[in-house]
Formats: sequence, C-alpha cells, structure tokens
Amino acid sequence: MDKQEAKKIIIEYGKMMAASGMVTLYEGNLSIRCDDGFVITPSTTNKLTLTEDQIIELDKDGNFMNPQCGKKVSSEYRLHLEAYRVRPDVDACIHFHSTFATAYAVAGKAIEPKGDSTAIILYGEIPLCRYGRPRTDAIAADLKKHLPDHDAVLLEGHGALVVAKDMEAAFASAQIVEKTAQIEWIAQTLGGESVLPESEIEVLRHLG
Repeated sequence: MDKQEAKKIIIEYGKMMAASGMVTLYEGNLSIRCDDGFVITPSTTNKLTLTEDQIIELDKDGNFMNPQCGKKVSSEYRLHLEAYRVRPDVDACIHFHSTFATAYAVAGKAIEPKGDSTAIILYGEIPLCRYGRPRTDAIAADLKKHLPDHDAVLLEGHGALVVAKDMEAAFASAQIVEKTAQIEWIAQTLGGESVLPESEIEVLRHLG
C-alpha cells in the first residue's frame, strides 16, 4: 500500500479507537504494512488530532525513516515489527489496552471460551504471551510462539495485539477481543460458563 494512503487510514482508525475507549488518547498504537516497511502512530500523540506528517515511517528492519516528522517512535514498534515478520499474510496491526482484555493479561490468564459459540468460531482461544519488559525486544519475544496460529493474543501484564489483512478487519477484531473478554468475565461472576461438550467445541473451532 502507498504510505500516504496508509497514513490516512491510520488517522481514521486512530480516532475510532480513541472514541471507542479501546485506547486513551496517548496509549496503544496502529500500523499498516507498506511495500518497504510500515507506518505507525507516534509515541504520546493525541489520536484525535493526529496528522499525516506526524506518523512514523519505519523500514522492514525497524529503522526510523522520517525523523523530520518531529515525533518519537513508539517503544512498542517492536510488537508490530515482529508481527509482520511472523505473519507475512497480514498488513495491519493494532496494539491496545482495553479494560477487560488487559485485565486478563494482567491476571496472566488466556481467554479460553467454552460456552460462547461465536468466540469459539472466531478465535478458538486468545492465548497469553509471556511477560516481556516494555521498551525492550523481550516484549515481542513470544509472538512467534502464538501469532502464527492466532490473529489475536494477550500480552502478559500489558494488553492485547491483533493482526488482520487490513485495518478495518483489525479494528473489528480488537472490538471482538474486548467484547469476548467482557462476556467471559461476566459469565464467571454469574457462576461460570455453561460449557459446551468438547465434541461441539471442536466442531465450532473448525468453522472459523
């Protein structure tokens, strides 16, 4: 995709992410793969007022290509860089800290639906990547374990990450991850899920 077109899409969906409460104005980040690398939201910049000339350009090795933009590269660019390396089939990535999904990540628990048929079809499970210190390569070290077989993962002690073929699909996936986390949490407060038979769960997983 052309960089300028990708930047326009990031601005559009950055506003949607902030407005939806999936991220605060400054946290979380969105990226789109381009032919020679990817573009990503900058560090600590209001997503509601973000402009095209503020968006960071990185090459395929993660090198900063447009320092003239006057913004800092998000420390979490490593998540996006590794995601694109692990998943050559995807072109969009969102890292976010929505409340319920992050609660599972902070609790160190994967999301493993056993009664929500829609979640089972869409994800099977949302696995937990082991803790990696923010602002270091360790934060992305576990992606190669889970991301090849999952489009959404939790990051222990941190938040969540989704990948998709385009930004619209990535945004929808992020919303579904948060909704699934909410449903699982509420079901537990009601005494736990009404668990489907394992044979049915297996059938549903193969419908995805």
